[in-house]
Amino acid sequence: MTWDPLDIEELHEVGKKGMICPYFANKDRVTGADIIFMPYNYLIDEKIRENFDIRYENACIIFDEAHNVAQCAEDVTSFELKTKLLEGVVLELQKLQDERRLDEERAWDSSEEDVDCLMEIAKQFMRYLDCMDLSDRK
Repeated sequence: MTWDPLDIEELHEVGKKGMICPYFANKDRVTGADIIFMPYNYLIDEKIRENFDIRYENACIIFDEAHNVAQCAEDVTSFELKTKLLEGVVLELQKLQDERRLDEERAWDSSEEDVDCLMEIAKQFMRYLDCMDLSDRK
């Protein structure tokens, strides 16, 4: 593959012609590049940064439309957790506790104390969320 800059359509064509994955081919090209253009969430999100092996040493980083960086950083560090999911966790842990009691001879991957601890954490977290007033939040 050439070292000339390629746009997404050109990468797609290279992938079709060479029977290679354009994503991984381009990812490999990053290690030898002098200039790399990427969305800034690639630099902010630790998982993406590690995946691309992005290093900051001796780098000059320029953010286009930097006013969006704060929102991007907030999005990367935020998550949504629905009460139904927590309720499902508690139910699954309860099922596991019940199975453990019915089959005490089985070699389990987790200890009874671990399951009890997870159950208590999930229940306490649900109680905490029930007490929070989220009506004024975005």
